[in-house]
Amino acid sequence: MPGSKQSLAEGKSEVARLRCQIEAEYIAMQRGLYGLALGRARHQVIAFHLRRADRLCAQLAHYVGEKAALQTLCQLYDEALNQEVSDALSSSHPRC
Repeated sequence: MPGSKQSLAEGKSEVARLRCQIEAEYIAMQRGLYGLALGRARHQVIAFHLRRADRLCAQLAHYVGEKAALQTLCQLYDEALNQEVSDALSSSHPRC
């Protein structure tokens, strides 16, 4: 079927786009956590980005299934958290 290859490519493209958006939400959440916002404003920023990541995860589940979408969500969160820690360590302890 000629249309199936195109549909498959579009699905892969949409999965990649959703992964990038989820990653961007986690990066924004990390910036909200460590940025200039204080107290309630900080909580609102983090909660906003977590809700958006959750909605994107639901969209991702349409393409890869709920289990794979949740695994992706956790993986991207872990990567964002590890990157933030790595960045913090490298800036406070410069390499020689």
